[in-house]
Amino acid sequence: MLVDAETGEVLLADEWTPREAAEYVTDAWQAAVSSIIETGRRLVEAKLRVGHGNWLAAVDLMPFGRSTAEYLMQTAKHPTLSNPSYSSSLPAAWRTLSILAQLPEAELTDLIKCQRVTPELQQFQARALVTGLRNPAPSLADRFGVPPFSVLDRRSGDWMDRKRRWMEMGIASEVGRDAGLAYAGGGGSDPVSMMLREISDGTSVFDPALCELVYRWFSPPGARILDPFCGGSVRGVVASALARQYVGVDVRQEQIDANRNQMHLCTDVTPTWVLGDATRLGDTFNADEQFDMIFSCPPYADLEVYSDEPNDISTWSYDDFLAGHAKAIHDSCNMLRPDRYAAWVIGDVRDSKGRYRGLHHATVDAFRDAGLQVVNEFILLDPLGAHPIRAGRPFVANRKATLVHQHLLVFVKGDVKRSAEWASAGMDDVWDDGIAN
Repeated sequence: MLVDAETGEVLLADEWTPREAAEYVTDAWQAAVSSIIETGRRLVEAKLRVGHGNWLAAVDLMPFGRSTAEYLMQTAKHPTLSNPSYSSSLPAAWRTLSILAQLPEAELTDLIKCQRVTPELQQFQARALVTGLRNPAPSLADRFGVPPFSVLDRRSGDWMDRKRRWMEMGIASEVGRDAGLAYAGGGGSDPVSMMLREISDGTSVFDPALCELVYRWFSPPGARILDPFCGGSVRGVVASALARQYVGVDVRQEQIDANRNQMHLCTDVTPTWVLGDATRLGDTFNADEQFDMIFSCPPYADLEVYSDEPNDISTWSYDDFLAGHAKAIHDSCNMLRPDRYAAWVIGDVRDSKGRYRGLHHATVDAFRDAGLQVVNEFILLDPLGAHPIRAGRPFVANRKATLVHQHLLVFVKGDVKRSAEWASAGMDDVWDDGIAN
């Protein structure tokens, strides 16, 4: 039996349904994200009322993940953190508070009183207090969001949490495209195909956490971004949140309209989506148009066929696709200012006989022909999703491994050092956690 400390009410197990528990917690979370302790307290109460067997079902209906729920409950249970008299001395960031919750009550109280814990305390400083370090240096993750290594792990818990927090804004980048694009032509009735359709509608959605990373690493606030293959809204919405001036081009009016319908998610630095053909950018932009960065993710040949538009290069033969892809790159780079970056997300595809075509290599060649040089090749590890379900059959049949990575290729136009200095302008020493705490 549990008694509410404030009201004296006896809380009964199995009293609520999962949805009732989720709505009760969500009210506090949505009313003010700064009400971290109240949200954690409600989670503790809801966990009892809903009963153990229904708890995970209730959490899955809430606006955060299971690990976040555990952190919030841990924070709310801490005597010092839940003491209202200390609220004005604490950072209004649930991640930072969850780290502080590892400290004993007396020790944390002393740290507050001697002002080593203040509202400005950041995550790496909180971790240092827990580990006993006095003057910590920020880690690579603290400085850059994730360590700037050539492999970016999109499966990690921190990455997935970052992505989830972006998506909680309401970004619906798949709107404007048909469901099932990633598995077009795979509408079989076998168990694997049916399970794939249950897991997801199959339409690829660009990763907002990756988008944030690219903008922050390779451009300063105020930079003007060109996206010749914009597709969904995500790169424009994230650019707006990070004060980048975004211009996206797409061949389908339906997609442009769907993107513009998400303008309410944007700041006053509004993105621009225009109808146009990436292979004929001269028809869309003036000859003297200039941009500070190119960032795009084109169709991977015909892996996803986006429409039946004749100027949609995902419908073209592979040779024609390569030519159109190279022309889009060339024309985009002509509008890129000197000492600036281009970032291109691409994946390889197989031909009809199962052989890799080398699309990422062709992309490098196209940028080099346009006068740019490669400075980074990042391997993007994809979340496994349904891959474990479908990997066995092709490997048994012909020893073809399932592809679980993509490439983020970064190029520079002009001088490498001057480009880096430009991109670093306005970058803080510590990563600004600016979505939501």
